Amino acid sequence: MRVKVFTQMLLGLGLFVAYGEGVASVKNPESPWSAGAGISYESSLYKFGDESRSQSMGAGIDLGYRLSPKLSLGIDASFSQEIGGIRETLGNDGHLALNHSGWQLSRDLALSQSLTAVIPLSRQSGRRDGLYTALTYGPMIAWDLSEIVTPGLSLFDRPSATRAFHEFTVSTSGRSMKQYSLSNSIGASYRFAKFSISSSFSRSVAWTYQKNRVSSFGFKQSIAYRANKHMGLSFTYGNGGDALRPNGQDSNISLINENSSSFSGGISYEL
Repeated sequence: MRVKVFTQMLLGLGLFVAYGEGVASVKNPESPWSAGAGISYESSLYKFGDESRSQSMGAGIDLGYRLSPKLSLGIDASFSQEIGGIRETLGNDGHLALNHSGWQLSRDLALSQSLTAVIPLSRQSGRRDGLYTALTYGPMIAWDLSEIVTPGLSLFDRPSATRAFHEFTVSTSGRSMKQYSLSNSIGASYRFAKFSISSSFSRSVAWTYQKNRVSSFGFKQSIAYRANKHMGLSFTYGNGGDALRPNGQDSNISLINENSSSFSGGISYEL
């Protein structure tokens, strides 16, 4: 069961570690409990040896409990260790999620939903941003194309809405806090043998407490391999950031950007 949303949960892509997204777990059909742990490595796209290159190692756990056949609770927590530099150990925000497996709208179409609360464990959220929590609700529609196109192929669309709660409206670094945000993520996954491949694109718009509008985007491509019943491997590439350049007019959306792209790899263990 994935704890942090999200699109990958229904599509079966959440079986593997992706840095910054916690870890993956699979529940034992005979027990309401599930648990998982994983380690990961993340790096920016700069060349090896470049002084601007950012690298870190991470580890995390997640726990889940099945409340009913369709309803489950999950929680995750993780931390990261910078490689080089000041070698600072940082906690990442945790998440508490209520997941509903939803309804089968047709033979190929399924609807699920989740409500997730942020647990502000990171230094930035707790000390700099004064974040109490952020609530995100997101339904997801998944379309199984196994019989129409090819076995293992799925498409999904996940809109979501977030309301954040802060102690103050501007962070200690002078950054305006986002109060509301709307986003939509679309993508596809393909599963074959022990492998799964996924790709997604997301676009969001947020409003600060001062009613200023901020837009952003994100690309993600992943490949995962399930070695056996308990072990999984994954490799993920992503890019994201502001949707507009500093001039506020030109698009900043791109698949690859040396300044903002990163890749990560991880190993997970599932009970």
